[in-house]
Amino acid sequence: MVSPSPSIVELASVFENLVTNNRCEFAAFALLLAEYVAYFTQEVDLFWGSKVTGASILFLSNRYMSLLSMIIQTVTSIPMSPQSCATLTNVIAAFSVLQYIPWAAFSCLRTYALCEHHRLTVATVVFLLSLVPIGTNFSRYRWLGSTTITVLSCLPEAAIPEELGKQFTIATRVSLIAADLIVLVVTWRATYYGSKAQASGITRRPSFSYVLRQDGKP
Repeated sequence: MVSPSPSIVELASVFENLVTNNRCEFAAFALLLAEYVAYFTQEVDLFWGSKVTGASILFLSNRYMSLLSMIIQTVTSIPMSPQSCATLTNVIAAFSVLQYIPWAAFSCLRTYALCEHHRLTVATVVFLLSLVPIGTNFSRYRWLGSTTITVLSCLPEAAIPEELGKQFTIATRVSLIAADLIVLVVTWRATYYGSKAQASGITRRPSFSYVLRQDGKP
């Protein structure tokens, strides 16, 4: 009995991993879609029927960019031509990058609302740090490619140099961690002093920062 060559074993392992990843993506999409369906009526009552505001735009863009990104990713399992695969790969990459914009905007607004000193400066720093992943991910377009496989259909490829890829990853992670830490510190500080004000019996009309400290509860 002849044992399979290492190359065949390696290809089989890669194929198995890709199949598992596809199944996990479908499972995640099913859970996400179930959540959207469960709360759709509340969403219509709170946002679709009301006046268009910056808050509603931020909410809907954050909500539906994720959904559209998941839908487009599931389309990659459908057989298609190499040209369609290349176009779809670029669209997926664009959607994954654009999702950082509403996330950065929300972190910026939260910091601006809760920060008491130099709020504009601190909020701007948070916003810029949160946008770093957009630059690093768009830079990957230079090496972005795609391939089509009969069983798995469209697959993205990124032939980015290993060392440069590590640098992009470090820049992305460090900037996001720094932005989250700033937001966390500002939130903790505002919560601490807000709790002291409430304990002293100070009453006033609820502000945006008060609502954020209460986790959206009036």
